[in-house]
Amino acid sequence: MDLSLVLDASDAASTSGFQKIKTFAKQFVDSFEIGNDKARVGIVSYSASPSVECRFNSFTGRTLSKQKVFDQIDKVKFKGGRGRVTNALQAAANDIYTTRNGMRDTSVNKVL
Repeated sequence: MDLSLVLDASDAASTSGFQKIKTFAKQFVDSFEIGNDKARVGIVSYSASPSVECRFNSFTGRTLSKQKVFDQIDKVKFKGGRGRVTNALQAAANDIYTTRNGMRDTSVNKVL
């Protein structure tokens, strides 16, 4: 499975709410086996504009692990401002979900 997390880093989440979003994201990822032939994770954060934080091919081989995904989630910063989730979903579709950036043709693709 190729799974992308879309994290709200806008004022709608608030600073404390954003920390809860990141905690939930890590708990969610923890329920999967992460690996080259298992689940892989991409991350997009957004406020007024999206930021691709991690692509499916950002980590491969031995560098691909749950801890690396957790670390990447921890690095995502709260941005504030107005949230535009549609732009984040477009970023996921146009940037993360491409074979150029590691999407597997045979994989089930999910967005959370």
